[in-house]
Amino acid sequence: MPLLRRSQNNDVLYLMPIRLGNEQLPENSIRMLYCNAKGLIDSAIIDKPVYQKARNGATKLKRARKNFATIGVEVTPGKTIPCTVEIEPEQVWALNNILEHAIKRRKIPDILKKYPGEIIQLGEAKRKEFEEDLVKARHSTPVESTPKVLYRLPYYQPEDIEVSIPTYKARHSFPLIILTRLSSNEETGQDMQRALILDADGDLAIMRFPPELMDQAEKGLQEFTKAGRRDGCLVYSQHPDGLIMSHIELNKQQRRALDSIVQHFEKTGHCAQPISSPVQSVIIRAREMASILENHIPPL
Repeated sequence: MPLLRRSQNNDVLYLMPIRLGNEQLPENSIRMLYCNAKGLIDSAIIDKPVYQKARNGATKLKRARKNFATIGVEVTPGKTIPCTVEIEPEQVWALNNILEHAIKRRKIPDILKKYPGEIIQLGEAKRKEFEEDLVKARHSTPVESTPKVLYRLPYYQPEDIEVSIPTYKARHSFPLIILTRLSSNEETGQDMQRALILDADGDLAIMRFPPELMDQAEKGLQEFTKAGRRDGCLVYSQHPDGLIMSHIELNKQQRRALDSIVQHFEKTGHCAQPISSPVQSVIIRAREMASILENHIPPL
């Protein structure tokens, strides 16, 4: 009977945060793409504290240089708790392919359908621990209705997804450093330009910008570098009055460091961690530029 109970739960494998067009979510919520144990793809809203707990678990394994995945363990109906589990190289391969198929095709091939259940099963040891913690919490606090932390939503549209790396990051940390333009794909309209960016946390992401904005910013950067025979890069910063594209100067060591990030991404699809000191210095300079712009001083 216990095994039957487990097979009927709603445990999930979290894949990545997604954004649906102009959808307005509650301030304390994000939408997450996930896969269930049967290999079916769907999306749901989760609370930010739940998302942050997933990030914390992922960060610990990431620092230990271990392969990981984050699952949602249902401890009571409607109450799902994230759990980060260590996975094997084969499961890493499967997880990457599951994510790619989920984004592009909204379903995964039969050959991959065994892996979500295997990965989700790795969190079974945590279920009893979570259930015991829940019982203790009930005994130590007044009885209240259990809030639902996972809500099923209508199916997402793949063209509205903004791909974010790492998997469990919902919002970019500004300012953003523009590393390079990327070629268009099936989900990119002619009115948008894809670009690889590095955010202020040192994480990579693929974002879409209006081509005119990129063209104008790159023209200003070219004039800056040509006039002073200096190198530089574009910086995208967020302010109360809106978003501003500016640029900062780079030395040769910083340029080589940023170029190496692009090369590593082209080979592996992710960013090497931890980031180097020259890259950290670029992020610091980008923050300084954002602070200058915050005080209404025009960009260089």
